[in-house]
Amino acid sequence: MKWARFWANSTGYVAGSAPPRFEKSCVRPTEACGDRAVIRLDGRNSAAALALCRRECRARGFVGFTVIAGESLLSAAERRAYEAVSTAATKAS
Repeated sequence: MKWARFWANSTGYVAGSAPPRFEKSCVRPTEACGDRAVIRLDGRNSAAALALCRRECRARGFVGFTVIAGESLLSAAERRAYEAVSTAATKAS
């Protein structure tokens, strides 16, 4: 089975800061959580599946995605590297 796993931006926490500091320079993509952070894909690695990933990523407010595959989500391995997705709304033809 294949899934698209979505990514969100981190808070920008500065590691080791006390009291906690948050800076824009420390914002990084991090795996998103929850039921909206993953979608199931069909078995084909087609341009249509990647277009679906990009469209859902924008619609759900995430910043990027990876494609993973395996027998279950817990044992899945990355099949397509992280792809950043522009948050600007674009119309699909």
